[in-house]
Amino acid sequence: MASGCLGAFGDVALLGALGRTRVDVYRAPVVAILSSGDELVEPDGPPPARGQVTNSNGIALAAAVRALGAEPRLLPVVRDDADAVRARRCSPPAAPTPSSPSA
Repeated sequence: MASGCLGAFGDVALLGALGRTRVDVYRAPVVAILSSGDELVEPDGPPPARGQVTNSNGIALAAAVRALGAEPRLLPVVRDDADAVRARRCSPPAAPTPSSPSA
């Protein structure tokens, strides 16, 4: 339940059955998803060239994170280079990942 939200009647009934009139509420965790690979191309971009694939694993992981109640941050693909991965890992968080259609 969100802070300040009464929730659905079933949620309130369960809390009442447990003798609770107040509960602690926490913000959903934010999970960064970093895909790396010289062969990866971003979804919704140009079609993959020979030897390239779309970063479908990042999309799948973002959907799984969202299904578990967390907020995914799908970072741009990083090339296979340790310095590039390190730099991206230490950069500020990206904007929220847009919602994608359910599969």
